[in-house]
Amino acid sequence: MITQILLTQTFIMFILMILGLILSKTGLLTEHGSKDMANILLYAVIPCVIIRSYITDFTMEKLYGLLMSAVLAVAAFAVAIAVSYIIYGMRKPIDNFGTAFCNAGFIGIPLVTAVFGNEAHSMLHHLQVFLICCSGHTEL
Repeated sequence: MITQILLTQTFIMFILMILGLILSKTGLLTEHGSKDMANILLYAVIPCVIIRSYITDFTMEKLYGLLMSAVLAVAAFAVAIAVSYIIYGMRKPIDNFGTAFCNAGFIGIPLVTAVFGNEAHSMLHHLQVFLICCSGHTEL
């Protein structure tokens, strides 16, 4: 069932990418228009999706899920930071940051929401933002 959901969501995103390519190649979507659409997504749509995910009843099971995802997120980022350091050392800080903290939000949010429900992506997103802010990568 999860495989079917992931394949369906991936197919939908592929169709949207093809649509974007067609609009771009025909000149109906310019670079400026693309930036404007990205800003709408970043500053309007994603915050609304995050707020919507918090409209839920509190249960101990959800609290346990949040704590487990926090532990897993910290562990995953620790591994990513270690691998980044092994690959790049300290000579390329921007490459370390880009390797350890990928931007999977645009594709990740629809996939996580489809598989785990509305509140799951929000918890993971906030943990990721928190870890990025606490990572000490301020000299980018």
